[in-house]
Amino acid sequence: AGAALGLAKISTVIGAYLAVSSNIRYQLVAGVIEQRFLDVVFAQYMPVRTAASALVRTGNTYVGSYLMVLLLRVLGLQKMAD
Repeated sequence: AGAALGLAKISTVIGAYLAVSSNIRYQLVAGVIEQRFLDVVFAQYMPVRTAASALVRTGNTYVGSYLMVLLLRVLGLQKMAD
């Protein structure tokens, strides 16, 4: 029962994190960085715009993963490696 409760707690925290953080980060990447910056600066250079978008989105994925692990560690739900 203890393991199931821990799993439920971790699942709840991850679900809440994804509901809030992923949406905010996606809106920032798609709405601000891509639409208002990359589309304007690289309008005539679509391959460069596409590559920059891929880099920004990949970076967003890594930032999101790092922040999720950090949150789990702060809440004591994930231990540091020994």
